Amino acid sequence: MTANGTEERVQPYRGSVGSKTADYSKRRLEIADEIAQLDKQQKQFVQNAAVMGRRKGDAKYADRAQRIAQLLAELVSLEKTYSVQAD
Repeated sequence: MTANGTEERVQPYRGSVGSKTADYSKRRLEIADEIAQLDKQQKQFVQNAAVMGRRKGDAKYADRAQRIAQLLAELVSLEKTYSVQAD
């Protein structure tokens, strides 16, 4: 999230398999940071919704959940690539 309260999104990594391996640690940290940011936003929405009595999520909530799933899939892919090349 930026200083003015808007959401900031890290773009998906688009490197080759070789560069993914070379940048594995860096990308892994980027993914972890973005997931933590999105998780914080999700929790804040749930807390605000509970206070306001809303029971449904909004479009951004669903988008954030989908982005978390994409990041986790990318992390699994990186882990598999890295572990195969490390063997």
